[in-house]
Amino acid sequence: MRKILVGIVLVTVAFAVVVLVLKLRRPPPPAVDPDLIARVGVFEIRVPDVEREVVRRGGHNPADVDKGALLEEMIQRQALIARARELGLHEEAEYIRSCENMLIGKLRQRELEPELNTMEVAEDEARQHYDAHVDAHTTPAKRKLAMIMITVHEKMTEEKRRHCESRIRDARDKALAQTSTKGIRGFGKVAVDYSEDQTTRYKGGEIGWVTEGREYRWPKPVIDAGFALEAIGDISDVVETPTALYIVRYCDVREAEVTPFEKALPQLRHKLILDKRREMETAFQAAARAAVPVETFPEALDRVTMPESRDAGVPPALP
Repeated sequence: MRKILVGIVLVTVAFAVVVLVLKLRRPPPPAVDPDLIARVGVFEIRVPDVEREVVRRGGHNPADVDKGALLEEMIQRQALIARARELGLHEEAEYIRSCENMLIGKLRQRELEPELNTMEVAEDEARQHYDAHVDAHTTPAKRKLAMIMITVHEKMTEEKRRHCESRIRDARDKALAQTSTKGIRGFGKVAVDYSEDQTTRYKGGEIGWVTEGREYRWPKPVIDAGFALEAIGDISDVVETPTALYIVRYCDVREAEVTPFEKALPQLRHKLILDKRREMETAFQAAARAAVPVETFPEALDRVTMPESRDAGVPPALP
């Protein structure tokens, strides 16, 4: 009996020793991360994350933000992101391009825009450009012209054609008789009686102020005839075009005028700054490309299959 009791005691002691050894060999429980607030799948929300979001949301009064409600929103947001990634949406081309565009925007914001925002144009620089491009600041001379038009066409009979020619000559004779009369607007009543241009006939045939060399709705020979006249009040010979016969009167003139430098300076500075910005933009893009090794394979490009065009147009520009 004694031996049995000794055996029980020895077994008990051995078991206790084994338990003690196992406890001593067991790794201690992991230390609790004091900054860890929540886990959403593999994503962790930590104290600095919530602090940044409080500042972003709070504006001028971050202390008014409800931390508990904010944490719930952050957990919900990460749950939605986790679901989107589970579906592979983060691998879609549209998402990748949006992220790349944002990255390019950040690069421009950091490296280019500070230079653009401090760009200035000194008055001396503007003056130098002004002196070298005076023509760009010159308003060209204009003439006010009037006309009488009688319509003709290729299929018109010879008799009808002669009648039209007779009418335009008659209109010119009557207009010449008016030249010394004061207060006549363009061709006056002669345009009402003879001109077939309904837009101008009741305004004495006046077509308004025109500049030599520019295009208008009237045939170029008509405008040229008006600028060939020497003195205000002069009337041209008959001008023939495939569709009409015209006479033109030189009614008034505005001489060419140069905008003074002081008046042109604000607009000139704006233009020069835009030019400099474009130059800096080009240099920025060139530098970025030069910093990255680029290798092209034209043979592979030749294998690109182009879709059929439905509408003619220009492809969208790169960002």
